[in-house]
Amino acid sequence: MKNVESGLSAFVLSLVSAAILTAGKLSLDGSITPIMVLAAIAVGFSISVFSPLTVLTFGIVAEFAAGDFVSWRLVGMGWVVISCVVMLVQRSGSVRGRTLLPLPPLVAVALCGLPLLLLVRMLLAGSMLAGLPYLVCLAVVVACWTSCTLESAVSALSRAIAFFVAASTVFGNYNEQGIRFEGISGNPNGMVECILIGLPFLVASAWRLRVRVEGLGFVFVIALSVRLLILSGSSQALVGSAVLILGYAALGLVRYKSFSQLSAPMLLFAAVIGYFVLPSVLAGLNEDEASLSGRTPLFAESVRVILVEPVAGTGASHFDVGVEGPFSAHNALLSIGVIAGIPAMAAWVVIIVAAAVASTRLVSLEQGAALSMLSVLSLQFVATLQTRPLVWFILMVIIASDIASRHVNRDTVQGDAARS
Repeated sequence: MKNVESGLSAFVLSLVSAAILTAGKLSLDGSITPIMVLAAIAVGFSISVFSPLTVLTFGIVAEFAAGDFVSWRLVGMGWVVISCVVMLVQRSGSVRGRTLLPLPPLVAVALCGLPLLLLVRMLLAGSMLAGLPYLVCLAVVVACWTSCTLESAVSALSRAIAFFVAASTVFGNYNEQGIRFEGISGNPNGMVECILIGLPFLVASAWRLRVRVEGLGFVFVIALSVRLLILSGSSQALVGSAVLILGYAALGLVRYKSFSQLSAPMLLFAAVIGYFVLPSVLAGLNEDEASLSGRTPLFAESVRVILVEPVAGTGASHFDVGVEGPFSAHNALLSIGVIAGIPAMAAWVVIIVAAAVASTRLVSLEQGAALSMLSVLSLQFVATLQTRPLVWFILMVIIASDIASRHVNRDTVQGDAARS
């Protein structure tokens, strides 16, 4: 019965989202009216009563995929907050009487403290609206701490990503120059980042449902995703795809029990190729490519700002570069440093390292969706991913799933030992 309700809510939410999206794209400026925003949030609330995880995943994808459309970001954040509240209320009874998932203290403090610190620092600097996403990210962390696992997230998030890919294919446009496809995001890079982070979840669903018709549907969506990455004309798409391919190669070796035997030769081969090929590749880059599309000056300015305010940061997410601006750092770690200083940067490093280690363990258990962490790791160097609830959802689900799986294994071992 629960599966039926979950599937029905996902179906209804897809239809309503598609209807609102169509109305928005048919408008002259591609935006939606405040009445439509409130209506979409109200629909999300009604569906979250039956399936809050579905509304949460659609919300985090809508917020990320909205790109330059502020109205869509508000709808997404509204869905996220509502679903998180419903999840906490529904699970308050089940959680009562037992402890939360035992995250390592340092990781728990970093996960909850960093978004709160960034929010407070921006509020003190008078940037209340700019700090709002961090409040939403904090809600995601707390809600996922009580319930979400990688297995439950795969089904819900893959459907939300599939909807975004389908909507981008049907309603998407090229940019003003007519060169790069930007989907429904108004920004090619935003579309690419969302697809790269979501692809492992699509692949996981396609593999799990490979003997059913629905599995073929996910395979079709994966093909559409690859097409969108190619049409985007983004170097991020090329690099991110290469990183994911390497990740799936490692997963294949794990599945066929060959990783331990081949890991050392593979690393040696990669080092040799890098030594001989990388210098010539770097020498052949043009000015735009060498500067990461103009990002390196922003990195340099971010470092300068951090050194001026190393402890507390500036509380501002954007800064001027010369006579131009304002710009963001286009780098998660540097952006956090600009806002809240070096201590906040250290907290982000703790979270990223914990999630990376956890994803490695999950991949060793053949949990392919954990490869989404590869996209987060690579994209954080060229995008301010720390503002995205989708990224915090990925980080939290991976860390929580790893801890839960280790507790299950420990209990199994202890039970076997007691019986013997």
